[in-house]
Amino acid sequence: MGKTGKVGLSPDGEAWTFHESGTAAWLKHVTIGGGTYAAVGTRGTIVTSTNGSKWTERNTPTTNGLESVAFGNGQFVAVGFKGTILYSGNGQRWISAKSGTDEWLNDVTFGGGCLWRLVPTAHC
Repeated sequence: MGKTGKVGLSPDGEAWTFHESGTAAWLKHVTIGGGTYAAVGTRGTIVTSTNGSKWTERNTPTTNGLESVAFGNGQFVAVGFKGTILYSGNGQRWISAKSGTDEWLNDVTFGGGCLWRLVPTAHC
């Protein structure tokens, strides 16, 4: 992951193999779910792979930067700048969802059957 659009894979955390993702975008985060890897990055970029070495860039309905992606309850969810939320059941077709905020969503995770998104300011 990083500014070069390459994705690193390691079986042990020590020896790494880097693969071209097919994009020059800065990739920020990767997850796996349902047998598919999904990585997100700048300019609304999402790339997916079923083996970690051959990647396909996917069309998305945004050019906003994406910061994080998670998988849970059978779907991927990606979040980013200006309250951007995208979701996909298979990693191939991505759909925009309303977040109710224009804030930067910088992380997303699943836990306890719920989707959790993080913003830089705390709200009670």
